Amino acid sequence: MTYSDHRELREQAWRMFGSRVDNGGATDNNASHHADPATARERGAAARFPTHAHWRLENTMAKTP
Repeated sequence: MTYSDHRELREQAWRMFGSRVDNGGATDNNASHHADPATARERGAAARFPTHAHWRLENTMAKTP
């Protein structure tokens, strides 16, 4: 799609991509898209990290928040 000459088609694909969690109905995952902060803290603590951010960044180049 990046190199397509059809601007309308590129715009339609971009809009669909941008609203993929906000469609309503049975496949809407908007609620799970916004994680509960308490759950994130628990997940980090369960993995023995000080914060959720420490846990998420452990296997990235950043390593620490």
